[in-house]
Amino acid sequence: MRSIQSVIFLLVICFQSASYGHEYWIEPDAYQYRAGDLVRIRSFVGERFKGESLPRDEKKIDHFTVHGSKSETPVRGQSGSHLSLTRLKEEDSYVVSFRSKRSSITLEARKFENYLKHEGLEHIISLRKARGESSLPGNEVYSRCAKSLIGVGEKAHRNHDKAVGLPLEILLISDPSAVKKKQPFVAQVTYEGKPLANAQVVAIKKNAADSMMKARTDERGRVEFPIDDAGVWMLTTIHMLGAPEDVDADWESLWASFTFQVEFSPNPTDERQTD
Repeated sequence: MRSIQSVIFLLVICFQSASYGHEYWIEPDAYQYRAGDLVRIRSFVGERFKGESLPRDEKKIDHFTVHGSKSETPVRGQSGSHLSLTRLKEEDSYVVSFRSKRSSITLEARKFENYLKHEGLEHIISLRKARGESSLPGNEVYSRCAKSLIGVGEKAHRNHDKAVGLPLEILLISDPSAVKKKQPFVAQVTYEGKPLANAQVVAIKKNAADSMMKARTDERGRVEFPIDDAGVWMLTTIHMLGAPEDVDADWESLWASFTFQVEFSPNPTDERQTD
């Protein structure tokens, strides 16, 4: 009975994730390892950093890779398994990246418009209105661009993040292993390697749904959040544009996420206020 309920839950969540913007993310079993440790990674879909683990589906994976300073290693696993695995032998900071192949969905007009509003895609609402398409269904193809940051050994903080070539990518400008209190945490969103302005970015802390914050990127693609709580965080964003001519859809959306662990750096001086 439980297995049947789990399948039903997954079907519901998978539909909602495409239609109402529930998050998709990858998450390791830890964010700090020793050299040689086995890293276990799961994929999730849900809302506000709460979700259901998804089984690995080789047919839907474009690539699943872990990037170090000097090497790139595939993240392997068996189709149908909820675990993907890699072993990291060198001390370094590693970026795990996942890129899915396209999937398609068609939503009736009201649901599509609600989804666009929820995800901060008002420019698509305006474009549909200008074209006289507001009452038409939304035919969309979508794909996932997920990242996670893990450290191995004491050198992990020296190269905390880098671009890995995802079409829609979140980059951490601030180092999450050395966050300073009362200073903004800065990230950047890029599309095809260039800064993406006015993108809505959501920040959520794990096991703290009320921590959710939203902000938009500036002309440099940068966004700031007042992250003042240590722990595991996720950033998400969505970019939508007209679908390519060779795709049987009206719109294409790219969904990006980034999971990482925030630690505060010790402040050598007290922040005393003087009159």
